[in-house]
Amino acid sequence: MVGPWGGNFTICKACGPEGAAALAAVLKSLYEPKSPHFAAADDRARALLIQLGQFGPQAKDATPVLIVLLKDREPLRPNVLEALGDIGPSAKDAVPAVEALTSDPRVGPAARATLKRMGVLVEK
Repeated sequence: MVGPWGGNFTICKACGPEGAAALAAVLKSLYEPKSPHFAAADDRARALLIQLGQFGPQAKDATPVLIVLLKDREPLRPNVLEALGDIGPSAKDAVPAVEALTSDPRVGPAARATLKRMGVLVEK
C-alpha cells in the first residue's frame, strides 16, 4: 500500500514485527517535540496508525507509543483505538488507557468496541 506522501508500507509489512516497530518509531518521532520531524498539525500519523493496525498482533511492540498518543493526542484517539483493536489481545498493556476513555462521550463507544476486540469483557 502506498501512503499519502508516497511511502510504500508493503515493504514494512513484509518485515513482520520489525516493520511494525519501525513504523512505531516513525510515529513516535512525529509527536516528539524535540524531534526535527515534529509538526503539531501533522496528518501523517493517521496513515501510520492504519498501517500499524494492519500488522495485527505483530504490532504489539507499538503499544507503548499508542498508549502515549491515546493519552496526549486527543484528535488521534479514534485512529489509535482502531489500531489497538486491530492489534487485539496482544495490546493488553493498553487496556487501562482504553478503559479510561469508555465514559468519554466523544470516543466512549469506540473505546468499548476496542476493548471487546482486545478480548476484554465490557460492562454497559
